[in-house]
Formats: sequence, structure tokens, C-alpha cells
Amino acid sequence: MSSVSRRNKGPAVYGRRNRGYGQKITQHSLSEILSDSSFGSSSSSSCSESADEDVGKENTSSPPAKATAAAAAAVTKSGGDFMAVIDANAQRSVLTQRNKPRVQCMVDRAASRKDVIEGGKREKDEEDEVEHLVNSVEALKVTKSRARRGGRIASSYRRKAHVSPRQEQELSLLLSVCQPQKLAPQPFDALLDELESRCSEPSWFKVGEASYSEVFRLSSSKHVLKVIPIQAADPVPDRNETLLPEESDICDVRREVQMTSRLSRIHPGFVALKSSHVVKGRYPDRLLRSWSRFADEKEDCENICPRVFGPSQLYAVLILAEGGPDLEHAKLTNWCQASSIFWQVADALAAAEEACQFEHRDLHWGNVLVASARKGKSTAVRATIIDFTLSRAAFDSKVTSHTFQDQEVFEGQGDLQFEVYRQMKIATKGRWESSCPQTNVMWLGYLLDKLLRAKGLRTPRKATKNERSYQSLVSLGLHLSDCTSAKEVVERCMDAAAC
Repeated sequence: MSSVSRRNKGPAVYGRRNRGYGQKITQHSLSEILSDSSFGSSSSSSCSESADEDVGKENTSSPPAKATAAAAAAVTKSGGDFMAVIDANAQRSVLTQRNKPRVQCMVDRAASRKDVIEGGKREKDEEDEVEHLVNSVEALKVTKSRARRGGRIASSYRRKAHVSPRQEQELSLLLSVCQPQKLAPQPFDALLDELESRCSEPSWFKVGEASYSEVFRLSSSKHVLKVIPIQAADPVPDRNETLLPEESDICDVRREVQMTSRLSRIHPGFVALKSSHVVKGRYPDRLLRSWSRFADEKEDCENICPRVFGPSQLYAVLILAEGGPDLEHAKLTNWCQASSIFWQVADALAAAEEACQFEHRDLHWGNVLVASARKGKSTAVRATIIDFTLSRAAFDSKVTSHTFQDQEVFEGQGDLQFEVYRQMKIATKGRWESSCPQTNVMWLGYLLDKLLRAKGLRTPRKATKNERSYQSLVSLGLHLSDCTSAKEVVERCMDAAAC
């Protein structure tokens, strides 16, 4: 979704991809056949009650409502097969930001389909499909804004327990880079029990969400858990499940674990990885309760509830140091803070460039966390870089990088972030494994623009330290384009801009 429209997700987002994709968004849409403007707008709870009350009523003669005539005809033609219609529409559904999923209408839609079944006595499979459609609304309540960032809605694929030889090999490699090392995934609940044993009164809180993960914190802990569902090798169609949260390829997960571990040892400006684990099983109830509380409190909660994952689901769990809110939502009070944040990020990138030819390649302001460094000093802030899913680096002479196969990332509009993706593609010539440190300079330019224009800081008028910090950031914008790496930015400009 567009970074200008995303609201606060909590004190530590830890890797919101913020991909946005702009106006051109391809969706598997469960709501395309339900998005007519004449649908009612009653509350989800009342609609669900209405649907439940009407399940057994006889209705053999009443035609469907005018607004759902086309959808009703399709369902009738298919013999009352809701899933066939949904699957057919999912193949051709294209939404724009303005045509958001009309989730609330789904309950009305489910209730109105009682006229398709004759005699008021449904066959068991028909009952199951109608009940499934109604229940799907609960999972979709929190996906009202997923269309803004191109998320996957309604896949009608269930991740089965089948594991291919390739995934077995990749799983072994992932386990080998996790610390502490284990020979096999451990039960999800067992890991939580182990963490809770260190707390006197354990209680879980969801503190943020990323495009492919959920972030939780245990009470009184200074660490957070980033939970990343791992995609099965071969998704198998299953009509009993049409809604799944985003999942990550196991190779991408291994690359993120490896990079996070290495980078945190190179420079303190990168988020510290305390431990990493591979777990298996259903999403624990204690985390689901925390997830529901977060969804109730945050009206723009976007992710699909992970309750749908089965007992064979694999996850990577990264235990990270908590770094504060992201730069988009952090409150800055003066230009010295803004200058400090910029140079901390630049210095970390420069160190990683020299150590491992590192390029972040997705350093929007959702991937920079900001926290107070020392109490009682207004200029003391600590910046932390997170989320290395799209990053490129060379460890032990072996290059690891993301291939950017999803071309929609280059088609977004409405924010400088999307222009940076396009400029990266031009600079690298599409050879993403090649070193191109200029991409770091592009993201530094993006962050500089956000600090100067989007944080609400007033232009200082007096000749003070605050005013000098502001002027140094302004003049820096004139010289960034002459630099080819973050290291060059630091060497040429940092001393002159020192606060």
C-alpha cells in the first residue's frame, strides 16, 4: 500500500514491506462479484446474525436482489456452487486502489443466496459452502485495505503436508543457519512455553505486522518475535480453504535470517538478531488472542488472520531487539534529530558496503526504526535498519540477492518510493545479483526527502544548532547525486554536516 496512506501499526513494525504497487493491482478477489455500490452497509455482526437466521428458511420463488442479479445468475447456473464462481472470478479479477474489497457485503451476499436452494433443505455440501462463505467474512474483516498494496486475497489453495525433496534440502539449509541449531522444526507452542518460562507473568501483545509476517512482544521483554509463515513446496487445491495469509519462500527466509545475523555483527545500526527458530504447527491460541485484540484496536489492520494455518505449517521465528516505532510514525522534535537519523543510517550502510558489498534495496521509512537513545536529551535518537528480504550481499565470496520477479513493484505511483524501485532497475540493468552500491544512495535520497518534507518540522529561522542541522540536510540534497555509494556519501559529506 502507499506509504502516504499507511497508518501506525504499533511501536515496532519490523519489516513492513510497504510495497504499495500504486494504481495497477492484480488481486485474487473474493469480493469482485460483491462490489456493487447498492449493497447495504449494516454492521458485520448484524449481517452475520441475519445470515445465520436465514440459513434454514424456505425460499423457492423470490428472485435475487437487483444488485446481485449477475452474481446470482452465475451461482444458479453453476448449480449453487459458490466456490466455482469464486474461483472463476479470482482468475480475472483486477482491482484499483479506488475499488477496494467490499468485505461487509459478503455477509449480505451469503444470506441472499438462500433462494438458490429449493425446499429449504440444503444438501450437506451446499450447507458447508454457504457456511464457509459466511465464516470467510470473519477472516476478511481485517483486509479492507489489502487492495492498496496488492496483497493476496482468496487463493483457494491449502498448504498440504506434502514436502518435496527440494524443500527438504532447503529446510535443512534453513535449520543450519538458525541459532541455536536444531535437527528438525520444534512445536510452535513449545518455543512459546520456553520463552514464557523466563517471565513471571507472561502475556503476549501483537505490536506490528509486515506484509509477510506478524510481530509480537512478550510482556516485560525487550525483544520481539517476528513470525514468518513458510510457503509449502507444492500448494494443493482445497475447497475447504480459500483465505491464506501471505507466506514466504523458504529461500527468502533463509536469506533474511542469514543477513540479519551477519549485519547485526557488522554495525549496531542494523537490528540485532537474538535467536532464530523453525517451528511447526497451528498458530498458537495465545498469539491469536493477541492478534484479535490488535485487529479490534487498529482499524487499518491488513493481514488475514493466521488461524487458518494447519498442523503441518512451518514458520520461521526471529527474536529481535525492539527498536521503537518506524520513521514514518516516530515523532521528531528538531532538525538535529533528523540529521542524526540520516547519518546513522548512512554510516551503517557504508560499513556494510565495505564489509560485504551490502545493498538494502528496500529502505523506505517503514524499515528504519527510531528510539530515544538517552533520557533527558532531546537530540539523542537511535536509528535501526530492519527487513533484508530484498537485500543483496556477498558473504564468504557467495552472492545472495532477491530477483524481483514480481514486476508490479515497478509499476507503483503516488510516492517517491516507487520511483526508487524503477531507478534501481535501470541502474542494475535488471541484473540483481550484480553489485550496484548506487542503490543505497537512491534510498538515502528518499530518506532525506522524507525527513525534509514529511516529518512536519518547521524551517528554523534563528542561527542555532538546529538551523545548522537543517541547512546541512538541504545542502546535502545538492550533492547526493554526485555520489556512487553510501561510503562516498559519508566520506565526502558527513564531516561538513556534523551537528
